[in-house]
Amino acid sequence: MLITGASGVIGGAIMRALAQDFTIHAHYFSNPPNFANATFHQADLRQSAQVEKLFEAIPSLDYIIHAAAISHDALVARADNEQWQETMQLNLSGTFYMLQNALRRLPESGRVVILGSRVGEHGNRGQAAYAASKAGVIALAQSAAREAAELQIAINVLCPPFVPSAMGKESDLQRQEQMLFQHQDPQDALNAICSTVLWLLSEDAKSITGQVLHPDGRIGFV
Repeated sequence: MLITGASGVIGGAIMRALAQDFTIHAHYFSNPPNFANATFHQADLRQSAQVEKLFEAIPSLDYIIHAAAISHDALVARADNEQWQETMQLNLSGTFYMLQNALRRLPESGRVVILGSRVGEHGNRGQAAYAASKAGVIALAQSAAREAAELQIAINVLCPPFVPSAMGKESDLQRQEQMLFQHQDPQDALNAICSTVLWLLSEDAKSITGQVLHPDGRIGFV
């Protein structure tokens, strides 16, 4: 199993939750996690050649959890062009490069779970770049799922519940204000994510593909 973005809050939680049942290969960009039960690989997912080398370094691969992402929050009128490009390169192009390699290498019955976002479906004030990139990710994943169906490879998008993270403090506050479960423990949210990932990898979910799942307690267009 390959987990990208394993140094992040969500990617790290998934890595730790699945390590007891799977052989974990964990990707990071700059800060390797401190975790003994995984093999770590450094790569810049914005570079197609590095994504290809990442896949070549893993001898056998059945499952991919793609959690790597970045967010530079700003109003459209004030957004920095370089930050826009960086967000698109990692979130959208990086997902494209990952799916390219996945469809070339995964066996029949392989699974891909991509971390999306509700803002990719509805937009959000101050998150134009992140929302646009995640909207692209959803369309990309659903297109790839149609192509992968004949190989019996399932590709799904999981839009996670609110989890405080290093990405976007102000937008985090906006999302938290519109939570159905206002006082939800962040660990409960992480548990919901990990449980959904495990289900998507299970035999029970083998025919689920091209779907966008929302295991959360959010309300409204957030």
